[in-house]
Amino acid sequence: MPSEPEDRRRAPREPAHLVVTIELDGKEIGCGISRDASGSGFLLFTHLDLAPGTEVAFKLFVPREDDPRALHATVLRSERIPPNEGIVWDYRVAVSLRDPPADLQELVQKVTRRPPPA
Repeated sequence: MPSEPEDRRRAPREPAHLVVTIELDGKEIGCGISRDASGSGFLLFTHLDLAPGTEVAFKLFVPREDDPRALHATVLRSERIPPNEGIVWDYRVAVSLRDPPADLQELVQKVTRRPPPA
């Protein structure tokens, strides 16, 4: 039986909406928002078509942290979002982080937790 993409993930994905700015060769070229994230990567919505293998840098904006976190990643895939999906972004881009922060999986889990119903 062929291996599913989830089998290759180093950490479980969680639905997480985190904002990033994207840099290429030291220049900010755009922004994005994660659809889901893990301690080792993100699936981003963005207007940028980034080729697989492209090395990018991010500034990750974390709720309740004063300064963005600097991260480096490699683009794994980029796919055009069909207009009939009604999403304002143009592309889904999967990235794998190089040297991810040790607390990133915990942070992702914190931002996905919902408060108990009142």
